[in-house]
Amino acid sequence: MLSTVASAMRASLRAGDSLYRYGGDEFLVILPEQTPTEAAGAMERVRKAIERLALVQDPASPAGVVTISVGVADLSHTSERAQTESLRRADAALYRAKAAGKNRVETSADGA
Repeated sequence: MLSTVASAMRASLRAGDSLYRYGGDEFLVILPEQTPTEAAGAMERVRKAIERLALVQDPASPAGVVTISVGVADLSHTSERAQTESLRRADAALYRAKAAGKNRVETSADGA
């Protein structure tokens, strides 16, 4: 099922975007030259594509089908420290998406 989700994600992204498995059932998506607003829109399209797959999850779960939650953060500097901070902000946004009911896209709190 994870490979089906990954394939649908890849098909929903632009040719220059990158998709990586980040561990377990998490993915990292790099969207070059996109503002946080544009990136959130792109990830909303990905989220909807996954939901449309209608892959049966746990019938007792609220959605009943596989969905994704997304945290978006920008990376304006390429230093290792900036990358680590960007991942931290994306992770915090992801946890906000999950806490807000899952199956949604959240951007980092500082707007970056």
